[in-house]
This record gives sequence, C-alpha cells and structure tokens, in this order.
Amino acid sequence: MKTQLRIRTDDAARYFGGKAKLARTLEITPQALTKWGEYLPISRAYQLAYLYPKEVKVLVAQANGIK
Repeated sequence: MKTQLRIRTDDAARYFGGKAKLARTLEITPQALTKWGEYLPISRAYQLAYLYPKEVKVLVAQANGIK
C-alpha cells in the first residue's frame, strides 16, 4: 500500500517550532496558514517534501499512524 502525502497542520507546526516558523519556512503569512484545515494543502505538502524530505517522512508517518 502506498502512503499518501498527508501532513497534519498541527504536526508540521509543532515539528518546525510553531505556526509562525512553519509559515516562514513555506514563505507564506501566518494568516494564510490559519485558514488551512486539519491537513496541509497537497501543494504545500509537496513543497515541504522538496525542502525537507527526511522531516516529511516523519510527519507523513505520524499522519498515517505509522511508527
């Protein structure tokens, strides 16, 4: 089974040190980030995967309940 590139917004924010730091990492405003739902938009998930591939593996595993 292939794992989807789903990353929880709260998990990503926690991993990167908060929502403001995550927003800076993605070069967006914190206000834009607060409009997201439970999961990062797929385009932003791919952006993070490109910038931080190792970190995203951890975040995807968390979102999919994989240890």
